[in-house]
Amino acid sequence: MGEVYRARDTRLGKQVAVKVLPEGFGLDSDRLRRFADEARAGSALNHPNILTIHGVGEAGGSPYVVSELLEGAGR
Repeated sequence: MGEVYRARDTRLGKQVAVKVLPEGFGLDSDRLRRFADEARAGSALNHPNILTIHGVGEAGGSPYVVSELLEGAGR
């Protein structure tokens, strides 16, 4: 769960995707652990069918993951 946004990474000079957990989820240790596990697993893999993770962080109490942006059909 979480929202995914298109953003521009000014340091990398390219479009990226930013997945943000909703603010209240930052208080749920199980959700935070699963979110961190997802980012860690994704960053450890290198395969054309797996997103490249560029970074992780937290802003305003909301954890986020920055990954490559894949274009495609939305929901």
